[in-house]
Amino acid sequence: MPNITAAEILKMYGKWIGSTELIQLVSKKLNISERMAYIEIKKACHDKKNPIMKITLPNRAVLYGLKEFGPVTLAKNETNRIAELVKAFKELGLV
Repeated sequence: MPNITAAEILKMYGKWIGSTELIQLVSKKLNISERMAYIEIKKACHDKKNPIMKITLPNRAVLYGLKEFGPVTLAKNETNRIAELVKAFKELGLV
């Protein structure tokens, strides 16, 4: 296995990425299975030196990125959809 980490692969990619895409990218770059790629990403999330940030969206999608990528920006239609979901949850008394 090459001496490259999941965080370095993500840094080369350069922007926020969905979990499935990151798993496939790490798997391909490190020449390992997707399950092992998931384990490498999980280790990188808990790394004290250069952690990967993990964000779970309201639709349960997971995004990975680094602090240097800045805040996650969602498309305008996605932002509106999230606002609609929050409003619906409040009306149902779930929030």
